Parts: sequence; C-alpha cells; structure tokens
Amino acid sequence: MERAAAIRLLRVLIARGLRSDAPLADATIKNIALQAGLDDEFDVARNYAFQQGWLVDVAADWSRLSPTGYAAATT
Repeated sequence: MERAAAIRLLRVLIARGLRSDAPLADATIKNIALQAGLDDEFDVARNYAFQQGWLVDVAADWSRLSPTGYAAATT
C-alpha cells in the first residue's frame, strides 16, 4: 500500500508539472495530493517517497522529484 500510494503521489505531481530541476513548496505538494484524493494516504505516501529517495528536500519546506522518483512513477 505504501509503495502504491507513493507512486500515485509521484504521478499526480508529475502530471501537475513537478520536475527534478524545479523544487516545489511542501504545502503545494500536499494541496496537489489532497486535490487528487490522497487525503488519508498523503503522509504515508510522502514518507515512503522520501525513504526511497524519490522525493528529496532542497530547502526548508521545499522538495523536488529525484530522477529515480521520476523513473519509479513512469515505468
């Protein structure tokens, strides 16, 4: 469930234009996820994505998609 939720989160973020070279505010990531219906799964999905290195912190409250995260979501 964690992996599936994380991949769903990544796919939603990619569909909304998140790229590995373009950090996004964590609040915006959460809003996008909630709009996509990941209400109860967001925290689990986000934590799993960070544990796998699919999302990475770039600054306080800012994250970006890693190349491996992009690959996980698109394969």
